[in-house]
Amino acid sequence: MNKRKNLYTIVMILLAISFVFVISSPAFAYKLFTKGFFGQDVPINTVEVHSTYLTPVNNAINNWNFHHSIGAIPRKIIVGGAFKNRFITDYFATDWPGLYGIVKQDQAYYPHTTTEFVILLNRTHLDSQSATVRQSVAAHEFGHSFGLDDITSGIAIMNINRNRSSIYTAQQDDINGVKASWNR
Repeated sequence: MNKRKNLYTIVMILLAISFVFVISSPAFAYKLFTKGFFGQDVPINTVEVHSTYLTPVNNAINNWNFHHSIGAIPRKIIVGGAFKNRFITDYFATDWPGLYGIVKQDQAYYPHTTTEFVILLNRTHLDSQSATVRQSVAAHEFGHSFGLDDITSGIAIMNINRNRSSIYTAQQDDINGVKASWNR
């Protein structure tokens, strides 16, 4: 009987330790993308951003850069007219709100292999949407340049199923993903 009681006690302790470990272990609501931009920072040319999209795009940039300014992420977005990476809003398509397109890649920069990219916002989808929704799509596409891939659940800007009216800035899971992307 005493051996049985000791065995029961040991099993209960192991279950309690396992439960604490499972509860305290981090759940990653991000997926890394091996086609993020390779550079120290992310340079982008916004000359081709339509005037009705300027504020949402700049808000997306400012939000990502805020996280850099407080040391939460290791990279920032730099805007300039001479950069090869382009942000284009005068694009019309039928099946997606935004797109991160890879123009050039170099495997020498693994895991961030993209050396030139373009971000396209689909005006067919977004012209009738609010500035908040446009900002959400822009912030999501910038997430790809930081090394984040699409996910289908969780509270993150990279969740393709997010409510774009309420999730329009980088969330903690996105920040954790950018850190992980640059620390691997």
